[in-house]
Amino acid sequence: SKYLQESVKKVLKNYVGYSYQTSGISYYLTDAFKGLFIAASISFFLLYAVIACLFESLRKPIIIIMSFPFGFVGAFIALAITGTAISVVSFIGLVMLMGVVVNNAIVLLERIEQLRDGGLEIHEAIIEGCKQRVRPVLMTTLTTILALIPMALGLGDGGALMAPLGIVAFGGLLVSTLVTLFVIPATFA
Repeated sequence: SKYLQESVKKVLKNYVGYSYQTSGISYYLTDAFKGLFIAASISFFLLYAVIACLFESLRKPIIIIMSFPFGFVGAFIALAITGTAISVVSFIGLVMLMGVVVNNAIVLLERIEQLRDGGLEIHEAIIEGCKQRVRPVLMTTLTTILALIPMALGLGDGGALMAPLGIVAFGGLLVSTLVTLFVIPATFA
């Protein structure tokens, strides 16, 4: 779409008095993506603010938010593997993924903080916290991933419409959870 617009601009440069405008589906999709980008930006800011208030620190939310890129990478890999295009529904899945991905990091980081407050050294608290929280993190994530499989496959009435959301959430959760179990403790040390 962007390439087409640039090509039209080059051609119309030679014809004074002519112009063009997008309409129809292209106009509505562009408008929808602008709105979703604003929603994603606001949700990112609010998520950071809530986590900063929860942990009373500006550093810890950054550690937690480091799991976002891995979730997005997993989502885009899942979209590429399935051959699904980025749509409004998949973008909504990315916004939803932001909230779900931080849950695992918060559970892990909170336990490490509790162990540190209990008197353990940083490295001991990280090792013990990871041992205690790996099973709950994996159980909740696997439950969510397994529940997303029918949606990702597009089963049921209207399933094809919601399949991109399921694919994005499935791939993003899978990759971000596996990476979060290693990245969050490593960056916390």
